[in-house]
Amino acid sequence: MASNTARQLVAPELIPNQQPTIHTAPNEQPNRKVALSAMEKTTLAIIGIAFFGMLVGLLTTKIAVVNAQRDLQTTSRSMTQVHARNSDLKQEIGELTSSDCLDAFAQKNGLTLNENNIRNVSK
Repeated sequence: MASNTARQLVAPELIPNQQPTIHTAPNEQPNRKVALSAMEKTTLAIIGIAFFGMLVGLLTTKIAVVNAQRDLQTTSRSMTQVHARNSDLKQEIGELTSSDCLDAFAQKNGLTLNENNIRNVSK
């Protein structure tokens, strides 16, 4: 082997105080919750107050709408009753102003109809 021209490498010697370093994967730490900052707490409080305010506003509006619908229904019902009463009164007026009814009233009270005094006027 005297003809071997390859260089002989010598392994480096370890210094006695030094330990060989072994690279290992870092230990995975369990997930910990991060505390909220003051700005995040303030933002959450503002959003919560706004949400509560909108909820109260929505309920107030719904109650107002229900009350308005009830008032509208009451008014519509009374309007229908007035229309029916008006129709009844118009019919009664028509019956009382009929010529038969007027003749009966005139005979009952001793009035007579003189045809010579009646004129028809047309335009």
